[in-house]
Amino acid sequence: MNIKSNFNRNSIILIAISLLIALIGKVLTGKTTEGISVLIIFTLMYVMIFLVAILCGPWAGFLTGAISVLIFTGGAIPVIYYESGPEPMYRSGYPEWLLYAVMGCIAGILAQNGFFKKWWSSLLAGYVTAVATTFLFIVLGQLFNRDTTGSVHISQISDILSALVAAFLGVFSSGTNFPATYLMFVALITFAIMKLPIPQWKMFIQGCPQPETTSTLSETKPNRIIIIAGIILLLAVTIYFGFLLIFALAVGG
Repeated sequence: MNIKSNFNRNSIILIAISLLIALIGKVLTGKTTEGISVLIIFTLMYVMIFLVAILCGPWAGFLTGAISVLIFTGGAIPVIYYESGPEPMYRSGYPEWLLYAVMGCIAGILAQNGFFKKWWSSLLAGYVTAVATTFLFIVLGQLFNRDTTGSVHISQISDILSALVAAFLGVFSSGTNFPATYLMFVALITFAIMKLPIPQWKMFIQGCPQPETTSTLSETKPNRIIIIAGIILLLAVTIYFGFLLIFALAVGG
């Protein structure tokens, strides 16, 4: 992927709007990490990251995701403390910006594979992005897991595989940083914005580095990657809600 091809005048405008939203969000919310205002700002940031990634490319999405979060969080690296046994344990913070940068990059790659040309494929893109980013979130949490002596415990293969399973099913939980339902909602909003029937907006899209990611003229049927993603999503939904049904029946019985 050519990095320079992701950037022109229109991509710089979109990135600037994204960073401005992050800056305004930082000023308005201050140190608050919860509440409707934070949710709105984060949703706008996510939409802009997706929009830049789709219209400009993976590298532009990577850059937008990284800088937006750095601005919004003030460059802070979170440190999460917890207790484990008689000795206090802690997990040192990892670079949170990397998660959002990768999220933008993944959205851009999916766009190049035709994921954002239809509303339903946009939903699939949100799910795939959530799974991949949640997997990275879990793996980073393991790699940066430190004990009181400061030594790093490198994850075993079994831990990585369990992280993949957790990402596969856990994205439906609101307890994860990137719940699939939320990113699917963000992807759908982004798709709706791209399809706004405004002539000036359509002209702007045509001036972006990869406007073909929104066009359906050359698409006759879903490609293999989209079909596989759809099967995985259907399987995940079936397993997840199947477990919920079994649990409900067991408790009720």
